Amino acid sequence: MRNLDTSKAAGSDRVPVQIYKAAASVLSGPLTHIYNMSIQSRIFPDAWKLSNVVPLPKSSKPSIDKLRPISLLPVPSKVFEQLILHSDLYSLFLQSFGDTQFGSMPDSSTTCALIKLIDFVTNTLDKPEVAGVQLLAYDYSKAFDVLGHSTIINRLRKLSFPEGFISWIANYLTGRRQAVQLGSTLSSTLPITSGVPQGSVLGPALYCLVAGGLQKVHDSTFIMKYIDDVNFAIPVMKTGESHVSSEHNNICVWSENNGLRLNTSKSIMLLISKSKGAVVTSLPTMEVVSELRILGVVINYCLKWDSHLDRVVRSCSRKMYALRVLRPLLSNEKLAAIYFGLIRSILEYASPVFVNLPKHLEEKTNRIQKRAHWLVCRTHPESCTCDMFESLRDRRIKAAIRLFTNASLNPGHILHNILPSCSKRTGRFIQPSSITSRHFSTFVPFTTSEINYNFVR
Repeated sequence: MRNLDTSKAAGSDRVPVQIYKAAASVLSGPLTHIYNMSIQSRIFPDAWKLSNVVPLPKSSKPSIDKLRPISLLPVPSKVFEQLILHSDLYSLFLQSFGDTQFGSMPDSSTTCALIKLIDFVTNTLDKPEVAGVQLLAYDYSKAFDVLGHSTIINRLRKLSFPEGFISWIANYLTGRRQAVQLGSTLSSTLPITSGVPQGSVLGPALYCLVAGGLQKVHDSTFIMKYIDDVNFAIPVMKTGESHVSSEHNNICVWSENNGLRLNTSKSIMLLISKSKGAVVTSLPTMEVVSELRILGVVINYCLKWDSHLDRVVRSCSRKMYALRVLRPLLSNEKLAAIYFGLIRSILEYASPVFVNLPKHLEEKTNRIQKRAHWLVCRTHPESCTCDMFESLRDRRIKAAIRLFTNASLNPGHILHNILPSCSKRTGRFIQPSSITSRHFSTFVPFTTSEINYNFVR
């Protein structure tokens, strides 16, 4: 409790997080007793089943059908859920997620998920018998809200979770109530008959546990799940053979059996082709597009980063207004901190995925930093002597090397199995073969080359 994040909003009990943190030494004893009684009786306290739902817009232009309901739960409830999730049951949860789930996993992130997807696509495209790779991006309608409680309980039983824990989870899910909170206004409460609360600790884990049941039909298919985001990468052979239809039918049947609704208006597909012989397999419910956005990164039909960087640069240019307004009021160091947190963080999101950018895209990102540098230091970057603005390329490479090193040293890391092994003779990493520059510029081969180069020096 001493490590609670005080920036979080108060839960439905209206007790600020600061109070729980400050009184941790006094409250820990009574709460431990309540937690133990809950486990022994297999009953979750009713007072902690009430959540205040805050609707957050999913886009910059909010609309009634594009709101994400975040549940504000009492702090003791969330602390309890953390203890449950990090108990001896943790390994059972991780096993149930499967090796295709990147959300709610240790040593994982959206960057890791994208790296593994791009690694699969580029490696597949380097095979002579492959004409292209078809990406299928699926979207679920209110997945957290419609997931049936019986579906969760049946999945727990199938995975041989302890019966006592299953009974406790059944009680945790049932009898919940929620009210909608807008500012200081609170609606009346209504019962919740399905779903898991968004904003809880156990909610994403229980969803991932059910999603672990979705498996691919063919060995050549790659599945990437990030909580409720599901993406398929399916090779298209030069002979025209493809498993797109069977994989699509499989996810449709699985979703229906588990009470989940695929959002056909947002489920789209993209063909990444290396030759004119690749033909997209059309599906009646999915639109074919020339680019799609996966976990915040735009991937286009030729696997270049122009579309993604154009969006990023436009977003950063709009945010540069904050530096211009605050320039007369703040010191250089504070302005730089605003740039690092508000603008550079966007430029560097998932940067190891596109670690080796071509010169024209490198220059686009550099122009943003040069503008910020001029606004902060009030002088041209070429003549400035400050050391606050490190090269964006150097920072990308350093971030990629850190991630590569951590993954190589940790056999449990989600990227460990795609990294090359070390040579017993030289101690360097064995350089993966790359037929195309497109493949060499991706995370694994390029970072391997950088690490080996530094190793030699």
